[in-house]
Amino acid sequence: MIDEKKLIKAFDENNMFLPETVEKLINAQPKVDEWITDRNPTKEECGEYGHKEFQVTVKSTKPTTKSMEFCYEEVRNKEVGRWKWYDRLSPWEVIAWKPLSEPYMPT
Repeated sequence: MIDEKKLIKAFDENNMFLPETVEKLINAQPKVDEWITDRNPTKEECGEYGHKEFQVTVKSTKPTTKSMEFCYEEVRNKEVGRWKWYDRLSPWEVIAWKPLSEPYMPT
């Protein structure tokens, strides 16, 4: 992922024109380290197997951050998305999520 704010700033600082269509494409991409609160992950974000692990914040007396899996499954002949924690339906309400960061790789 890229940091779109830095990219747009670099265009501005170098007096380069950023076409409107390119700016729209940039703004439509996932943001670096930004929490998503208005929707669940899409099938595309879950990958070819229909499930993927994400970092989430769950609603509780003190909001807590956990790692959970979002799965697309067939339930009563209908495909539904569900948050799972240790292969069970999550007992908490997920209020925000974001992709896991890449693991550290020494150079």
